[in-house]
Amino acid sequence: MVETYQKGRRADDSSAVQTGQTGGKLVLNAEGQSQKQTISMKSQGKAQNEKTRRNLVHNHDSENFQKKEEKVRSAAQHVMKFDLEKENIIEPMVLPKADAIISALLLDMISKEKEDYVKYLRRFSKLLKPGGHFILIGDLETTYYTVGKDKLHAMNYDEDFVRKGLDEAGFVIDRCEVKERAAVSDLTDYKHVMFIVAHKKM
Repeated sequence: MVETYQKGRRADDSSAVQTGQTGGKLVLNAEGQSQKQTISMKSQGKAQNEKTRRNLVHNHDSENFQKKEEKVRSAAQHVMKFDLEKENIIEPMVLPKADAIISALLLDMISKEKEDYVKYLRRFSKLLKPGGHFILIGDLETTYYTVGKDKLHAMNYDEDFVRKGLDEAGFVIDRCEVKERAAVSDLTDYKHVMFIVAHKKM
């Protein structure tokens, strides 16, 4: 509700005070014209305050993100290439079984068919210790994403498919959350974002 008071004619004059549909009181001048300038100034002030608040939140989030990024980078001991088309995706390297693997949106982009998606899940499973954790993030009901001027393929799947695929690949789901899309963009057409924490069967 916007409420503003200005000098106008007497309150008993029919052109002095008018109640709008928003429930706010709008004072009119002697010619019956609305005093839009004060409303505009108040609206601009509120908009500026909201912008300042958002900037503070953004800066705080950016600082936290930078600290987390630095922590992750300092903890990383090796960065290596892998090939998901190989049975052993890190070949020719030989590494101990991992405690955890994180896959964020990767399988959405590289899987042409649902069989490919499950195949890659199995290959991830081979890299994990029994009981090791697998964190999977993906977009549900997507058909494309855009890079520059190019519209590229994204595999379309739902939550039930991923649950069955993880089970077939030897995982047990510990937690699953699905969030409805909040951002508005024509760069991609996903409907929901899915977050899963699972572990490899013992």
